[in-house]
Amino acid sequence: FLFIELFAPILEALGIGAVAVGLVLGVIDVPFAMLIFLLSYGYGLLLTLAAVLLEELAYRRYSRISERIWLIGLALLEVFGYRQLTVIWRLSGLAGFLRKRRDWGVMDRQGFASAQPSSGGH
Repeated sequence: FLFIELFAPILEALGIGAVAVGLVLGVIDVPFAMLIFLLSYGYGLLLTLAAVLLEELAYRRYSRISERIWLIGLALLEVFGYRQLTVIWRLSGLAGFLRKRRDWGVMDRQGFASAQPSSGGH
């Protein structure tokens, strides 16, 4: 798990870069690449939709149909931009780890203003 998670963003970034360079140089068979993309996109979409379905069956957190449609819409768009952003964030985190940065910066708490601390003597 550690090995895979450690190197996954590096391999994914290299893969994205290799495909981009291959397309520019014309060494990638575009119809075959589109087929592979559609298959992997469809498989990822299927997994995401299955997760949404299981979430709905188990917890029923989304009371409105519009919320469910929104989730499905986001699942359709995840591969276009968000996935690449997660690669950048994970590479940034890996670089910080390798530079031995252990700080998270300043994070101000927000929300739950009405919650009162318990006076249970703990």
